[in-house]
Amino acid sequence: MQRPTLEMYQWNNDAVRAFFSRHTFSPSAVSEGIEKLEGASGPTAGEKRDLRRLKAKNSASAYHVLVCGHFSAGKSTLINRMLDGEWLPAHPVPTSANVVSFSAGDAASYKVTTGGQTSAVPAGAWTNAWMMAKETERVEVRHPELPLPPGVTLFDTPGIDSTEAAHQRAAESEWMIADELFYVTDYQQVESEENFLFLQRLNEQYVRPCLIVNQVDKHEEGELSFQAYQDRIRESLDRRQIEYEAVFFVSALYPERTAASWEALQKRMLPAAAGQRTERIRQTCAARAYYLTVSHLRQRLSAAEPGEDIKGVWEAFTTPGDLYEAVEADQNAAGQFRHWEAQGEKAMRQTILDAFARAKLMPYHTRAAVRDYLESRLVTFRVKSWLGTQKTTKVRRDREARLIKELNENIKNELENHLKRDMKQTAERYAGRSLQVEAAIDAMEVRADAAMLQDAENKGARLTEAYARTYCRNLEEKMQTAYRRQLAEWMPLFLEAARDQKQTEARQQEAQAAANRKAWRTYEDWRREFYQAKDLLEAQQQWWSGHAVPLSQAGLETEPAAQAVAPSAENKTYSVKKWYENYLAASGGSRDSPDPEATAEQWRKLARLVKPYVPLEGFAERLEARAARLREQSFRVSFFGGFSAGKSTVANAMAGETVLPVSANPTTAAITHLKAPDGRHPDRSAVIYYKQQAHVLQDMNDLLAPFEVRLDHVTEWHDRYDAYEEQARARAEKAEKQKRTELEQEQLEPLAFDAMREEEKRRLDQYASSYEQQQRSAGHSEAVSLEAFQQAAGTEAQAMMIERADVYLASPWTGQGMEIVDTPGIHSVYQRHADISFQEMQRADAILFLSYYNHAFSRGDKAFLEQLAAVNQTFSYDKLIFLVNAADLASNRQELEEVLSYVREELAAIGVRDPLVLPVSGKVSLQDKTAGGLEGFEAVFEEFLSTTLETTVIKEGNREAEELRSYVERTRAQAERTNAEQARERQNEIMQLEQFLAQDKWTESWKRIDKRLAEETEELFFYVRQRLFYYYREEFMFWFSRAYFHDQSSFRSQLRRKTTEAVQQVLQRFMQETRVTTARVERWVQQAMNEEEQYWRQQLPNHFRYVFSGEEEAFPAIEFSPPEVPLVAEAVEGEWKTLSHHDFFLRGENKAYREVLEQKLRPVVEEELQIVKANVYSWAEAAAAARWKQRTDGWEAAAARQTEWLKQEKTEDSEREWARLEAELRRLVGQTE
Repeated sequence: MQRPTLEMYQWNNDAVRAFFSRHTFSPSAVSEGIEKLEGASGPTAGEKRDLRRLKAKNSASAYHVLVCGHFSAGKSTLINRMLDGEWLPAHPVPTSANVVSFSAGDAASYKVTTGGQTSAVPAGAWTNAWMMAKETERVEVRHPELPLPPGVTLFDTPGIDSTEAAHQRAAESEWMIADELFYVTDYQQVESEENFLFLQRLNEQYVRPCLIVNQVDKHEEGELSFQAYQDRIRESLDRRQIEYEAVFFVSALYPERTAASWEALQKRMLPAAAGQRTERIRQTCAARAYYLTVSHLRQRLSAAEPGEDIKGVWEAFTTPGDLYEAVEADQNAAGQFRHWEAQGEKAMRQTILDAFARAKLMPYHTRAAVRDYLESRLVTFRVKSWLGTQKTTKVRRDREARLIKELNENIKNELENHLKRDMKQTAERYAGRSLQVEAAIDAMEVRADAAMLQDAENKGARLTEAYARTYCRNLEEKMQTAYRRQLAEWMPLFLEAARDQKQTEARQQEAQAAANRKAWRTYEDWRREFYQAKDLLEAQQQWWSGHAVPLSQAGLETEPAAQAVAPSAENKTYSVKKWYENYLAASGGSRDSPDPEATAEQWRKLARLVKPYVPLEGFAERLEARAARLREQSFRVSFFGGFSAGKSTVANAMAGETVLPVSANPTTAAITHLKAPDGRHPDRSAVIYYKQQAHVLQDMNDLLAPFEVRLDHVTEWHDRYDAYEEQARARAEKAEKQKRTELEQEQLEPLAFDAMREEEKRRLDQYASSYEQQQRSAGHSEAVSLEAFQQAAGTEAQAMMIERADVYLASPWTGQGMEIVDTPGIHSVYQRHADISFQEMQRADAILFLSYYNHAFSRGDKAFLEQLAAVNQTFSYDKLIFLVNAADLASNRQELEEVLSYVREELAAIGVRDPLVLPVSGKVSLQDKTAGGLEGFEAVFEEFLSTTLETTVIKEGNREAEELRSYVERTRAQAERTNAEQARERQNEIMQLEQFLAQDKWTESWKRIDKRLAEETEELFFYVRQRLFYYYREEFMFWFSRAYFHDQSSFRSQLRRKTTEAVQQVLQRFMQETRVTTARVERWVQQAMNEEEQYWRQQLPNHFRYVFSGEEEAFPAIEFSPPEVPLVAEAVEGEWKTLSHHDFFLRGENKAYREVLEQKLRPVVEEELQIVKANVYSWAEAAAAARWKQRTDGWEAAAARQTEWLKQEKTEDSEREWARLEAELRRLVGQTE
């Protein structure tokens, strides 16, 4: 039900920010305005505390500067520079949840608040450790050496993106009294979603922050001009409609490199003119008082909201007037049930008439049968035949039977089913659902018979077309009469049920009338409360408007003109080299490992030696295969990480030069392989694989998914958007003509692209344009030079069409058989990238996950790493290595160790055990790989290869060689025995092997494996369902954060978009869980088959264990079609069409919305889960059956070969032959007798 809202009467956010940013007030006006608010509104305890703080601030003329930002953006370093000393512990990982304030004083004093109690700390006992203590809530520092003007207090707050809720509360608690709020962000993270959301939240509270883009010393002018970078940041802020005072691009670590910006920032942060500060203080107090007014009134109205029962009644009406009319109508409804019985009986009879009118009981072929029947009934009808009378009688019977059959088929197909359905609907409308009435209707049956046919005849009539038509009508009337007779039999039952139903409805109508009356009384109470709040709001607006004084802008420091970052005068980066020296020394340095080439050669010689011997053929084949695998093996090293973590930079450092495109903004993601040159691909060449049209279309549809739009062709995009713009213009013109209020416009039916952002439209336009320009290349590959690849990958229009690229480059890494894979960013919006990433995880021999030093474990990292950790558990060895990039930013070794420890702890919390976490600096390593840590990382990685990858293969081959030697030794020893002893042993072994061959290994074991596979799959998907909805409930408030709904006028459009995105997120999470589950199923099947193999091993003596030698074969890849996002948003929205921004966030409707959306989602997920579960089971069953059959066939072939050899006649030469073979084997493997 539409109701007035405060938004209809209050200044909108833009007007509030503009008004208070341009006016100030006298101290008395501020004091009196706050007192009026205290007296009139009945503030809560928290609001009283905030009002007291504002009064104290106004009275003391206290100027407060607040510095906040995401953790490790450099806030503490910046403040230390600003205050010219090491006043704060600067640290790249989150520390304690405390607020630190600095002010100048005659003597040094330190106060610490813990558990709500404040105590002084003697100056002699003070250290920065007090600020690091977890129990510390607040620190106040007053010191004569602080370069702060009198009356100015500078605040440092915890990182706003910390995973600790206490950190966020501590930061937000100081917004209330901040005269100037500076938001600090890292150069590479300015355009992150978390930053934009936070800035929008500040705007909602009428705060216009100053944005400080710190650490611009990272900027590389060769990649992007600094002017272009600054322009892009400002454009991003403008597109998001974020209001701000100024943007300062600085380097707190090297302020001299942005001297003009740093100087402007100092003047803005610490204004020297007392008059300027005073004006801002009054302005802040007034703006905060007004914000408290609005916040308080919203809470009052929220508290005045009725319970769910009353709101349920309200939602049934469009306007309060409709509710009032319903209350009046209820008073005149007392006798409305008086004539229901007669109406019900009439309706039932009419249902029969309507059904007969619609039914085609007499189609052409039936009318032909009628005519034939009527002809046969004529007295003169005769069949000319030598049998005469008998033939005539038979034809008459046949024609009668044919007509009866046709009529009954028509009754059943054209009439009966439809009539019964309609009668049940009529009965339910008048009598409710009655099983007895439905049974009576189901029992109704009318069938044509000879008596009905004869009864419909008009005796003596001539056979004409008119008579045939009359006869057809007579037959239909007979059928109707039969149905009406049956209806009359159970009509009393129906009327009795109708009476009961209408009495129930009468009681319900009276209950509804009472609910409507109660809802109207409640609405009148709410309306009185609302208009009291409205009057108070307008009084506050009039007060501040009447006492406003234009704010003087003279002397306020604005952001400086754009400037380039000055080059560094000296290299102050931390050398990671020493860290690796200590690390390698502590780990014992590199260990000796077998030479893969020599080992492979030894296995090949063994294979050639034993191949002529029939029972050793299996050994020879397996040794040759392992030798080839070891010699030809190439190692696949895959990079994963978030945007701007530095994947491409580190990959370039490994290549020894800048090969892959690097940028401070998100690049178009295409997977890139760095490979060694070969015969077909020369050094410094590349092969570019372009996207197929279907892939371009899928990427565009992924971008359009939040808007519930799918394109059938790339070129369709422009037509769709042009049509939307035309609809939007027509809607705006109609709204203008009808003079709709803002609330009514908010509730208009949303159009497809109402909530589309400018950057999304630009990207879709770019896709369409790029495809149009390059469609000839779609689906093809092109061999190019390295320079041509770099140009294509570095140009957005061309890069959007690249699916993947293979770059061939001679480098130390590729020269050792390494293939380096640079994957798309882990936060990609494209579903195909998720599939690519998962497949790459499985194919990779080593996975390098990169995070950035200053934000080494972000929210996005955590979500992806949970999946990565789950997949890693399904591998036969630990593939993961974690690299903390930009480690040169560490001020010393201790700080670096603390960051690495922090990452290890966070990884352990999500299930990554004993993670290998290493530092590196890709940027420094490009210039000096020793100083940047790449050389040290290479040493650790070589150790990883030798101990993990190569050693695994070598151990398998050495075990095979040992089994071969053991078999030859036993056979030689057997040959030395007497003939009788040899015969007994051979006979015993033949018997054991034949018994083994006689057993049905396939069927017996497969039944057990298949049964357990079904149970395991069911259990795994049960937990998928559980985790999925835990995830939904945890993430809902983040998805539907108030900051996302910055434009209230299009609330319905944004709600629909966010709902669709939430459904999309759940389904994407489901696909992620499914991929991990398939890996778990495959691993489980391999283990189950190994267990079964162990069972069969026990059926033969140990010296026959070579029969079971073999390798696990990977399952074929399973393809999943990403589920289409169902139109859940539209279905949910149908129940919430009048929902407003105010209701959703301030009346707590978001919680109810969460429950309703979950109810709609569960059946969608359940249906998809059952389909996927069946597909995964079928895939695993087929793959497991094939591999189990392959194993058992291999065992039987080996056992049969051994049996045949044992049955062969042995000669005296056998002993000498086996002795010679044993000696040769010992020589090859370096053993002596």
